[in-house]
Amino acid sequence: MSLQQYRSQKYQRKAHQIKKHLKCYDELDILNACADYIYAPIKEEIDHLQRQPWVVLLVLKWSFLDRSKEEIYRKDYLDSKKFYDVINRTYKLSNLIKMPHEYSHHLLFLRNIAYQQFIYQRPFSASMYGRQVNWFGNLPQNHTLRRRFKEIYGIECEDFLSLSLALITKFFDRSNHTIDLNWFSPIFPTFEPSYIERFLDSLSVDIVYISRELKEVNLSTGGYEEYYEQSPFARFPLIKHENKYTCIHPCILYRRLEYFIYDALKEDNPSKMMEYFSGLFESYLSKGLDYANLTYVTEKILKSNLPNHVKCVDYVVYDDYANIFIDAKAVEMPYLGKITGNPEIILNKVKSTAIKAVEQANRLNEYLFEIRSEKLPQFKKSNYLLVVTCKELYLGSGASLYDSIGKRKLDELYQTIPNEALIDPKHIYFISVDQFDFLMSIIKERNLSLKSLLDQVISEDANPSTRKFDFSQHIYSLDKQAIIPKYLEEEINSKFEYLKSFTINSISTG
Repeated sequence: MSLQQYRSQKYQRKAHQIKKHLKCYDELDILNACADYIYAPIKEEIDHLQRQPWVVLLVLKWSFLDRSKEEIYRKDYLDSKKFYDVINRTYKLSNLIKMPHEYSHHLLFLRNIAYQQFIYQRPFSASMYGRQVNWFGNLPQNHTLRRRFKEIYGIECEDFLSLSLALITKFFDRSNHTIDLNWFSPIFPTFEPSYIERFLDSLSVDIVYISRELKEVNLSTGGYEEYYEQSPFARFPLIKHENKYTCIHPCILYRRLEYFIYDALKEDNPSKMMEYFSGLFESYLSKGLDYANLTYVTEKILKSNLPNHVKCVDYVVYDDYANIFIDAKAVEMPYLGKITGNPEIILNKVKSTAIKAVEQANRLNEYLFEIRSEKLPQFKKSNYLLVVTCKELYLGSGASLYDSIGKRKLDELYQTIPNEALIDPKHIYFISVDQFDFLMSIIKERNLSLKSLLDQVISEDANPSTRKFDFSQHIYSLDKQAIIPKYLEEEINSKFEYLKSFTINSISTG
């Protein structure tokens, strides 16, 4: 038996002991203890992370996941000492998971940590909220996505987004972890209590049914990889008990609200969702390109001037010095791709998206190199590729992808492309749409070219002392005061004004 197998078995035994011990306590007591611990007053913001909420939520998941015939166990009172003992025992399981030096590449370890912890490290994202308003807040009345969302939740997309904005303000100060309908009383004249209750129920799970719901969404097979998972409570960040809702962690609620409509429609019918959303996502990028005053050609124009066999990307931004290929992939990393450290598994999860985008851009550049056409961008010696995804894949640059998981697959591609037409892997970046929007904002505010900013990023990554793991770190390095682009700020402000008018009207009416 290998050391890794030994540790995995030991992890499972100790985890089983903790789960069995949790059955001694009432699940409501555990819920309240976890929430009190997470929401306890702090001196500095870093204190929230030092409590390791991913560990706390793992304990909470275990306490609810299997409650069959639990009554015979539930006989002990959960005081603070016993609760901290459970948290500490769960924390110590980290000694039994895969160690950093056991990964085939250090980036694979960092990916696990990123998926596990980064969701707790930022406040509610105004840019992500504004983007959801842009995507779903103004759909035509008969649009399939709009109608389907209403069928599932009994709420209009616009109303959901307005109520989301109201809800997040409740948990900004972390003074209390519960909410009820009365908190929304200032907007009752506009939204009936039953309507608001439907909204809260869409974000919650009733404590009576929580075990069943967790079993449906829990994807863990019991191995130590579970330690790296993003909590299944991200699916329902509110827990309903009688007439109150407990927010188990504000950041979990924020992450759910930032993508709720997208996630809900995808959970309902992934293929149908992508049928309508992919085009919406691709066309959305033109907002940023136009905002940054970049010159570009679209996929439609490219395809009309390319032979059918030539692969294409969504946009080519060009100037006198460079071609920058941009491909939109409305995708996210599936569960297994987030928790695994196996490069082959991760490669399998991204080969139809990230790897495909690299191939598409290189094939198009090969054609531009071999065939000169006045109707297409002229071949340039400087070439770049941005693969823009709906959520973070944490793949970094093309060089990182090559070194960590993609060497074999990419070598197969590169061997078939002339060296002159090859897009240097160091010139390739996999970025989220949020990072793309901020990149466009920096170009606009500082009146710079996209090429010059990418060259700065590439220069930083060439030096180990300034190399970044995630492109958001490059955004901060490029401009520490980077602001939300105006086209998203306008969406946010319109919602604020819309919601404020309800409150003012209710006060004046009262």
